Amino acid sequence: MAGQDVSKYRYRVAVSALTALWLAACGGGGGSAPAGEPPGAGGQVPAPAPAPAPAPAPAPAPAPAPNTVEIVASTAAQPDTHYVVNAAGAGAIDITLPGLPAIGDFVSVRGASDNPWRLIPGWAPLTSARSAVMPFVISTTNLAGNAPAGQNWRTHLEPKQWHWVASDPLGSVLVAADIPGRLHVSLDAGTTWDAGNSPTANWVSVAMNRTPSASDPLGANALQLVAAAYGGGIYRYSGGAWAEVTDPAVDLGSREWESITVDPGGGILAAVLNGPIYYTTSTGFVAATAVGSATPLVRAWRALAGRSVAASQDGEVWVSSDGGRTWALRNVTIAVAGRYDSALYLSRDRGVTWSRTPAPAGDYTAVAMSGDAQVIGATLTNSATSATTGSVQLSRDGGASFAALAMPGPDTNWRAIAMSADAHMFVVAAGTFSSATGQLYTSLGDRTSHATVPGSITGGQNGFVEVEYTGGNRWNVRTSSGGPFTVR
Repeated sequence: MAGQDVSKYRYRVAVSALTALWLAACGGGGGSAPAGEPPGAGGQVPAPAPAPAPAPAPAPAPAPAPNTVEIVASTAAQPDTHYVVNAAGAGAIDITLPGLPAIGDFVSVRGASDNPWRLIPGWAPLTSARSAVMPFVISTTNLAGNAPAGQNWRTHLEPKQWHWVASDPLGSVLVAADIPGRLHVSLDAGTTWDAGNSPTANWVSVAMNRTPSASDPLGANALQLVAAAYGGGIYRYSGGAWAEVTDPAVDLGSREWESITVDPGGGILAAVLNGPIYYTTSTGFVAATAVGSATPLVRAWRALAGRSVAASQDGEVWVSSDGGRTWALRNVTIAVAGRYDSALYLSRDRGVTWSRTPAPAGDYTAVAMSGDAQVIGATLTNSATSATTGSVQLSRDGGASFAALAMPGPDTNWRAIAMSADAHMFVVAAGTFSSATGQLYTSLGDRTSHATVPGSITGGQNGFVEVEYTGGNRWNVRTSSGGPFTVR
């Protein structure tokens, strides 16, 4: 990169919408006896005669015995049924949950033979009101041996100089970029990865937007995915392939891009180091300005969060209320996180005020946040100015406390982190800008995965799982025993 260490003073910011819930309650007072009636003889009101005792209620009818079905082959489950796997041979048995369940429906599976079995959430079928099948997931918080995201990790691909990772809201589409290297895309929650036709470049930022809907439950048709290369161009992913974004009026191919975002409609916001922030219109790329100015706003930009927050290398934080077209400076001297012994700070009022979190000071490289802002993750690399070792810091209480995750392997140069909106899927990566490589990891917890191929719970002999449909395309593990179980 022309001899420049682009990791220096790198800032990372993350934002999330917060919703305030206001509760109002009203109460009433008790009544009192009428005034003016003295106690004593002649003034007392006779006590009413006691009401006759109610007739005893008839004893409830005994609950019908639950349906128990022994199966020897893969089965499409029926509601309110207990299944016992008792098959000959060693073949795996799949039990697919009902496609149109009612709230309260349950299904249970018990392994009697030594066959492995899978409980699969499956898909809700088409209906007259729904033009696409709907994916289900299983919440596994009550599963014996369940672990939240961040405890069990899977490695992916070979070690590389990883620099950036991204996740869609469901944790189904993941992207990992190395530097210099290519863009590795997973469309199945990390099971497989493909670099496709992505060119080799110094990828420094990847952004994704995916909005599921009733007609497109995985948001596959609404996926917006873009990437920016330092000293290179901007690329968009569509139909399984990458294509360079061009503009006849703006040179996009050789800029020192630092950060990029994309909105549901495909609109791009991208920031240049020692240059302006660009936003797209129907006619092309336009340089953003400060509020009340017609001059492009040039700064040493390092990070964008959505279309409303930008951080510079000089510690400035700017905010936009019009989608990135104009920006106003917030009177703060630090960004959310920065390189070289920076603390980690949070703002809950669009940058008006900031508070320091208890996360350790260090060389921060990336920040990620859940949709409700309760789970916050940050990566730190080995300190360039002290002997501080890098770590992956996580808060599950909105930033009130942080703790280092226990990561597998010897990596300490942690470079990037991303998470799904529900914080049940994490993707983290290690690497440096010089020659040291690191590993790419994912961790799924508390639920099965959202993906084109649905997740599952795998058990075996003596394993028992009962799930209940709780609405919202989600089954809940109601009770379980035996095991071990594997969650995909």
